[in-house]
Amino acid sequence: MTAESQTRRFGPITVRPEVHRGARTGKWVMDIPATVNNGRRARLFFDKCSEAEEYAKQAEELACARAAQAKRDRVQGIFPAPEKPKPTIRDLANHWLTTQEARVELEEVRKVSFETDKYRLEPLLEYFGAMAADQITRSVVTQYHLKRLTRDRKPLTGPRGRVKTTAGRNTLVGRF
Repeated sequence: MTAESQTRRFGPITVRPEVHRGARTGKWVMDIPATVNNGRRARLFFDKCSEAEEYAKQAEELACARAAQAKRDRVQGIFPAPEKPKPTIRDLANHWLTTQEARVELEEVRKVSFETDKYRLEPLLEYFGAMAADQITRSVVTQYHLKRLTRDRKPLTGPRGRVKTTAGRNTLVGRF
């Protein structure tokens, strides 16, 4: 009998004999898909088929109960809270700064370059620091440029000061 013919299904969960390099090992494998196991696929090994089947039946009942509860919550309008808040630009910048400090210590980046980057990051963090990365749009960046211009910051002049975009509008480029 082939291993495929001995495969048993319990809903989305599969119990089958373990095959290693074309030969059966005598153990049984229970495959749990990611849809049942909180987004992570799992593979459990058992010595006996009966143990694997019993465990698979319990896992299927638990998965069905979770699915039914999730459906009831959706119908009632109860949604689970987001797991983690999105990191802010300040969080991302602090992470980047710590990695850059390590690179300076390893002499992959010059210290002068690192200090310059930190100096350039300060006004950006002042304006964008509390925002999440997905909140920054082109219009938010344009508002930031306008704010910097009103604070007596002048854009570079000459060919690097203004650049034509594909839409035909002038975009300010330079130190703001």
